[in-house]
Amino acid sequence: MAIVIRPADPAEYSDFAQTMGRVFAWDPEPAGVERFQTTWEPERSHCAYDDGKMVATLGTFSLTLTVPGGSIPAAGTTQVSVLPSHRRQGLLRKLMTAHLGEVADRGEPVVALWASESSIYGRFGFGAASVSVELKVPTQYRAFHRLAPEPSPVQLISLEEAKEVVPPIHARIAAAWSGMPVRRPNWWNARWFSDLPSDRRGSSALRVAVSKAGDGFVFYRQKSQWSGGNPGGELIVTDLMAQSPESWAGLWSFVLSHDLVGSVEADLRPAEDPLLPMLAAPRRAAAVASDGIWTRLNDTAGALAARKYAVDGELVIESHDPFDGSTKTVHLEGGPEGATCLATDRAPDLVIDAEDLGSAYLGWSRFRSLARTGRVGGDQAALTLADAMFGWNPLPWCPEVF
Repeated sequence: MAIVIRPADPAEYSDFAQTMGRVFAWDPEPAGVERFQTTWEPERSHCAYDDGKMVATLGTFSLTLTVPGGSIPAAGTTQVSVLPSHRRQGLLRKLMTAHLGEVADRGEPVVALWASESSIYGRFGFGAASVSVELKVPTQYRAFHRLAPEPSPVQLISLEEAKEVVPPIHARIAAAWSGMPVRRPNWWNARWFSDLPSDRRGSSALRVAVSKAGDGFVFYRQKSQWSGGNPGGELIVTDLMAQSPESWAGLWSFVLSHDLVGSVEADLRPAEDPLLPMLAAPRRAAAVASDGIWTRLNDTAGALAARKYAVDGELVIESHDPFDGSTKTVHLEGGPEGATCLATDRAPDLVIDAEDLGSAYLGWSRFRSLARTGRVGGDQAALTLADAMFGWNPLPWCPEVF
């Protein structure tokens, strides 16, 4: 029987979760399934069925994503799984074809995802658009540099209090960073304020603290560990962000100063986390960088026109899409006040793969670096201008996997 691709029915969520679980090595539990259903959009899912049985899944989140100078509607590609029995049969391409077609029909110019494997999504025109850093800091080296700001005082609040206090703080901070999904109420409740026992993995319940200046917060857990009668616990930061230097310092000082803790660990940190230059001995902090959010410009002209640029300039860009083999040439005129971008038949200043154009979209600009590897074509003047235009400060950051 032929493979059928269609959206999942809302009543099929158990099958959807079971299929994902078999691929990602987890067993769905009732409470977790119920929670996840609050953000699931079955009408935007695409699933493969073999003889009536679900064998592959792809989901979509309807996002608002921050970009340099503003925010845009975007599709969040998620929940991608293919059962081991059906690998290497072209199912992912079939699912992606249906998915990207639906995104185009809805007029969402950008598609974003987190890649479970970094070798998969470039061929679909997605590029790694941010850096994500995993930090581990031994608390014995928590002393701050002599030029670090005076830490702002911090106070602990309950999870119930956090539901009122934290979202407005996050909204103000997120507006300054490209790459952040805007957190809607159901997103907050399911992904941040929910605290199931299975979330803890041997650690404590979720703790929340805020800067008394009102411009920063931290979510974290503690894990008790003892060896030879001595404490060596871990503190796991799940989210920490601030607006002012004093609040960055205050929140990091707070988590590093807990008693009975030997190290503080934090994943999904920005490429330029303020913590490292604040530490007196930053070399003692282990920092491991990886790719973060990936983006694809599903509507090249529309996406490029939807963001702002660091300097004024114009470029003709020819991009090749490895997904469908198409070539698009656009004339971009942009600057700090906004941009226009239209199809053109002019000779290109830059020739680039859609993967690498997606990689630069959020502000992590590497045109000259990529040109040195042969991945981008153009003269030095055009490459220099592209780096100046597309680059953004701060560098993009997506602090949550979806």
